[in-house]
Amino acid sequence: MQRKITIAIFAICIVALIAILSSMLSFDFKPETSMEKFPIKQKIKKSNPILSWKDKLAKVKTKDHYFAVNNLLIQIDFKKQDIKPKRIPKEAYQLLVQNDRYSFFCVQKTLENFSLPFLIVKEKEKNYIIINSYDTDKIQKVVDTLKQYNINSKFKKVTI
Repeated sequence: MQRKITIAIFAICIVALIAILSSMLSFDFKPETSMEKFPIKQKIKKSNPILSWKDKLAKVKTKDHYFAVNNLLIQIDFKKQDIKPKRIPKEAYQLLVQNDRYSFFCVQKTLENFSLPFLIVKEKEKNYIIINSYDTDKIQKVVDTLKQYNINSKFKKVTI
């Protein structure tokens, strides 16, 4: 008995829901005033606005070239009493390799993989790689790894 009442209530709810949805879908909304009754006769004239930085940036013409910047000038005034230079190691190792881009790229990535601190000194026509480490075994492993890339290299001790 209870089951029949539950099914009847459920059926009535579904029928009521269908009736509400169908009445909502069939309802046509038409506004009483249309926009055609009020034509716009005046045209809005733009005054000469002040350009924002975004507008100025959008109007900038792009260049076909870019200047390469490799020089960095750092000046430290050690004459003051407050600043004293830190002591750096007097000995380091210089890695001697061929002077081409491929060799320097491979050397740089290999030194980064071995976690060795290094410095690339660029002069006019020559580049030098100075390794700031006393671990000669690790540096020898770098030289052996570079041989796999057909890069002949050696290292020598230099005084700074």
